[in-house]
Amino acid sequence: MHFDALPDEVFHGTVKSVGGMSVRGIFSNSTNGTFDVSVQLATQDVKFRSGLTAQIVFLGANKQKVLYLPRLAVFVKDGKRIVYVKRGNGYEQREVTIQSQNESRAVVDGITEGTKVALVDPTATRKTNAPAAAGSLGGGS
Repeated sequence: MHFDALPDEVFHGTVKSVGGMSVRGIFSNSTNGTFDVSVQLATQDVKFRSGLTAQIVFLGANKQKVLYLPRLAVFVKDGKRIVYVKRGNGYEQREVTIQSQNESRAVVDGITEGTKVALVDPTATRKTNAPAAAGSLGGGS
């Protein structure tokens, strides 16, 4: 972190929490969102005051050769994370391990690239539309 009021110093910290939803200004033309983030500084300094602004760089783990799935494809059944893998004319339940995830994607172990997975639970009961009422709509002559 580089605090604007302390430009010659670099500070380090640890992310303690990240807001679960992106926020964007109503009247903003920008499509970028922001997240509330709480950071615990590694050192305390008497120069820190409420209202200081800073430039912060977040360093995350570098993941290589991982498989991303849409979060919609990962379900919880009996306390286990599973995906439904296409098999013949149906789907087979397969347990996966989640390495990391965000609001839209999950990095998973337990399936291979190119595997077709369901985005909706194929075992869930589906609502069916009631048949349309017979008869005609009135009007006209």
